[in-house]
Amino acid sequence: MIIFPPAQGGGKKEKISTILKHGQNYGEEDILIACVDGLTGFTEAISAIYPKTEIQKCIIHQIRNSIVI
Repeated sequence: MIIFPPAQGGGKKEKISTILKHGQNYGEEDILIACVDGLTGFTEAISAIYPKTEIQKCIIHQIRNSIVI
């Protein structure tokens, strides 16, 4: 499991890509499922490095976004 800290300022995609590439350098061959919260750059960075990864939105965010108060 990889948990990404919140990015400060811009360049989120580049920071995420750096972390993912670091995993590749340590022998991580593939990510089966990535659960993301929709922040800019997550999906693109993961798809660029691990193109076979199934990406889905976090269930908590799906539920929270479907509730209208």
